[in-house]
Amino acid sequence: MKSVLVSVLVLFCLCSEAAESINLHDVANTWEKSKAPARIQQAMEVLTKNELAECIAYSPDLTNRQRLERRIFSAVKVDIGSDTNETLLVVSPSKCWDLRGVHAIRYWMVEVTATSKIRVLLDSSDDEIRFERSRTKGYRDVTTYYGTGSTCRYRFNGRTYRPLPPTLKDECL
Repeated sequence: MKSVLVSVLVLFCLCSEAAESINLHDVANTWEKSKAPARIQQAMEVLTKNELAECIAYSPDLTNRQRLERRIFSAVKVDIGSDTNETLLVVSPSKCWDLRGVHAIRYWMVEVTATSKIRVLLDSSDDEIRFERSRTKGYRDVTTYYGTGSTCRYRFNGRTYRPLPPTLKDECL
């Protein structure tokens, strides 16, 4: 009887984890409420140095350079299955066109390790990202949505998220 109860509880826990979708436009448009922590801001400034310089120099919508230089990236915590590391979905600023497409939002899924190292797990441009219930190597699988129905599926390979075949990498950028 005890083993049946434990089996039912385990099954309930496995089935209760719902897929989670995040609209990247919502995150980008509320960056003042969800700005990335300082260490993430600094890492993103290094990662996007050239695009950021273009944005600062040529964007008519951005008038306060200091605000732009230090507080432009939004971030939301996401649960991808890591028990020890913090994972953030970092989104490019809504007014920085050098870091965005016509409608797609550039984003990075970053993991902050216990020793405060930051590693990029996924770098893409899409409209929405969905964290699936299924897992690979302990991390949740990801589906991204772009435009009028284009989707890409990603799985964790132990270091980063990679597109699933038969999807070509170029189609998922």
